[in-house]
Amino acid sequence: MKRFKPSLPIILMFFMMGTFSIGMTEFVVTGLLSQLSADLNVSIPKAGLLLSAYAIGVALFGPLISLLMLKVSIRNSLSMLMAVFVVSNLVVALSPNFTVLLLVRLISATIHAPFFGITLVAAYQMSTPDRRTRSMASINGGLTLAILLGVPFGSYLGGMLNWRLVFLLVSIIGAVVLVGLWVFTPDYQQPHHSEIKRELRIFSNKNILLICMVILVGHSGVFMVYSFIEPLIRGFTGFSVKEITIALFICGCGAVTGNYLSGRVQPSMLTKHLAFFFMTLTLLLTTSSVLIRFSYGTAFIFCFLFGIGMFGAVPLLNAKFVLVGKEAPTLAGTLASSVFNLANAIGAAIGAFVLDRGAGLGSLTWIAACLTTMGLASTVLTYYKEDKHLFEEVEST
Repeated sequence: MKRFKPSLPIILMFFMMGTFSIGMTEFVVTGLLSQLSADLNVSIPKAGLLLSAYAIGVALFGPLISLLMLKVSIRNSLSMLMAVFVVSNLVVALSPNFTVLLLVRLISATIHAPFFGITLVAAYQMSTPDRRTRSMASINGGLTLAILLGVPFGSYLGGMLNWRLVFLLVSIIGAVVLVGLWVFTPDYQQPHHSEIKRELRIFSNKNILLICMVILVGHSGVFMVYSFIEPLIRGFTGFSVKEITIALFICGCGAVTGNYLSGRVQPSMLTKHLAFFFMTLTLLLTTSSVLIRFSYGTAFIFCFLFGIGMFGAVPLLNAKFVLVGKEAPTLAGTLASSVFNLANAIGAAIGAFVLDRGAGLGSLTWIAACLTTMGLASTVLTYYKEDKHLFEEVEST
């Protein structure tokens, strides 16, 4: 029987659902830190290790898993990765203590970067040249929807009922995605079906290294604030569970807005727009203490603008990775997610270290502002050092 061939929007929809569920399981912890801390009898900084451990798992195992799956078809790869995701999140929901929860989160993290990498490249290849940036942004759109809907809903569900129900829900969504991926994803081989030695050449690519530098210094500051955004806002404003849910939802609205705007940026303008986002983030973080404390309204405004800045930069950087890493596009997409999560781990670790030493929550925003300033400087350096013809070739294709 001839296999049904779905349209690109249907395929992208399941890709987005997959990145939504993965993004929710990673970031929902930011809205559950207080509940996890109380239920598992650990401090908030220690509960924050659930974020940094997940991010380290993505950074360390993502490229390795991606290399091991080079000979596996797109459909089989994504289906296997999602199966691991479903089972691991089910175990998270049943974890008896913090140690087990931490270890299973590490297992769940191993599928994150390969899933993003494979879907990014598949979206790029299946799209016409004028829609490639937009299609790749749609993959990141699943992540931003997780911030918009998944994190605030998970925070509310965990705060009103039980945090375990959140991960059970994520596992159910993942199961639906697994069926959709198996039924609708084209069964063709990944691009550049080659030897691992050839794929590893990407690590000597000057343009890739420049992008990694921007993410590591700039986004570590962003993730530092986002990792502790729930206790940060709660501590400054005294928000209830419902008000925290609203604040996280508004942050998600900003994330979706930023992702939408970035999806319209042409390849030759990626670096300039990236510099604008880092400049905006730096200004926002330096004034954050005043904005959050001043009134409920300005606290919500901060959340919205922070969401725009944080997640508006992500699709720009993802697109740059895929466009300049043509010798190994799947590994390039995987590496993008890995580096983002390494920045996430660094940011969360610095934040936990600072809080453990007795510093106030407000100090996190000042340290983050210093790091985003470094991200801005790195972006400017990248503009003068990167091979611009790579982006111009895409637009002329």
